[in-house]
Parts: sequence; structure tokens; C-alpha cells
Amino acid sequence: SRLGCTRALLWFWWMVCAMDAWWTSEALQTQNGPVMLDAKTFEHHTQAATGQTTGKWFVLFRAHGGERRWQNDMETVWMDMADRWKNKGTIFAYADLEGENGLLAKRFGIQTTTALYFANGMQYEYQEDATQEAVETFVKGGYKQVEGAAVRPPLHFWEEYWMDKLAPAMSILKRVTAQKL
Repeated sequence: SRLGCTRALLWFWWMVCAMDAWWTSEALQTQNGPVMLDAKTFEHHTQAATGQTTGKWFVLFRAHGGERRWQNDMETVWMDMADRWKNKGTIFAYADLEGENGLLAKRFGIQTTTALYFANGMQYEYQEDATQEAVETFVKGGYKQVEGAAVRPPLHFWEEYWMDKLAPAMSILKRVTAQKL
């Protein structure tokens, strides 16, 4: 019957998605160092807003400018922590906020280098020292002492298109028009 076929297809699709999440998590846990994320891979790998079946993620969003010393120290800590926490439930990752990845900055409201911990559908901003001890304390439960926020869903296609293409064009058009007046 059609209903039986539909149920079978839905079950099959759910299994494919579950296996993909498991495979992604396993593959990412076996690589050395932090995982590199971008605007296209962020949600697929982290599943931060869609169930987080790949585990908890600690992402260092890197921006040009801001507090360079803190960022440099955090990058060193991230390299060590990624290897120390491999297969222990938290995946460490980088995401640069330049170019197309600027959409991640817009999604999470980030303007400077920021570390966000994603756990159980929530995001927690890390604002402590750039040391292994402080980061490890945060990962082991210190994040629960920080007020979390629900993970923002990925931007809709039209939001991405507006932010990436139309808004800059409108800005240029306004400047050109203002100069002619």
C-alpha cells in the first residue's frame, strides 16, 4: 500500500541521516587538531540547531582585528585541546569569519574573535582566560555556570542572499545616488 511504502521510505531516510551523523562524528573525531568549519559545513558537521547528534562542539570563531593576543593564545590552546579531547565527547573546531564565512558571523552575531560552546541545543560564550586549564574547566561543566542561549538556526536562503548580495549592492547604490545629488 502507499502508506506502507511511505513509512518505509521515511524510515530509510531517517536511517540514512542517522548513519551520516554517526559517520561524520566518527570521521571528525579521528583527525588531528581542530576541525575546520565554514558557512557551508557548519550545520552539517555540528548539527548545533538540529539535534546535535554529532556531540558537543567548542568552536573558535576567528576574526581579523580585535584582541590578537587572546586569539593567538586560544589557537595554541585549541590545537592541544583538540587532541586531548579526541573521542571524549567534545569536538574542537575553528571557523574563520571572513569572506563567505561572514554569514556565520551574522548568524551568531559575532564581530570579534569569539569561542562558543555548543551543547544540548544551547550555545555558551567562553569569556575566560586563554589557558588549557580554564578551557578544560569550562568543557567539564563550567559552561553550565554561564547563561546559555538557544542555538540560532541557519540563515534562510533569502536572508543569506540579502546579506551576501543585495545589502552590499544597495549600499553602493545609495552612495552613488547621494554623490550625484
